[in-house]
Amino acid sequence: MFIGYRIRPVLEWEGSDESRELKAFSSIDEATEAKSALLRDHPDPDVEPRILWTLYGLNPVVNGVTTEEAIADRDSEASATELLEKLVGTFRSNAEAITPHLYAVSKQKPPTTADRRFIDVTLEFKVDLVLLRKRKRALIGVYEGVPVSAEQEDAAEGMLNMLDDIQDSILEQGLASEDEIFAWGPSLFEAAA
Repeated sequence: MFIGYRIRPVLEWEGSDESRELKAFSSIDEATEAKSALLRDHPDPDVEPRILWTLYGLNPVVNGVTTEEAIADRDSEASATELLEKLVGTFRSNAEAITPHLYAVSKQKPPTTADRRFIDVTLEFKVDLVLLRKRKRALIGVYEGVPVSAEQEDAAEGMLNMLDDIQDSILEQGLASEDEIFAWGPSLFEAAA
């Protein structure tokens, strides 16, 4: 789980090989100045550099270094702040942190290493209650050694899709790492035991 978050202005432009180039800045003034310099030094009527706001998750300190991972790009600082509030709830800002534009920490304590198997997750998505009931009923009738009907296959696929959505949301919220969420191979079954 991330120990904090940063919202930074990021300058985006097209590189010489048509790749997407990005550079994060500590302030909007720095990003705007870099955009002006880019337009002045490398004018291109077909490509307009743009400033976007990226929400980053801060990882715990390892060997004295804090790393950050980009979570989502937004078109404004307010939109990034709104997303952060949805992810962590009420937060506080710390302008004295290591050169960030904004540093925010959830009021909740991050889970300890012992808690990593269980995390608190808040999800928001639409559920068709009739379809959910129908799928549950279809899956109740599945037993080892008994042929599966098309309706049961459809129900299983639908439930697996819902589980995928839950896992994707946990990853997007930065509540667990990709390895923790999508364990493959024998470790998946060992963890469930």
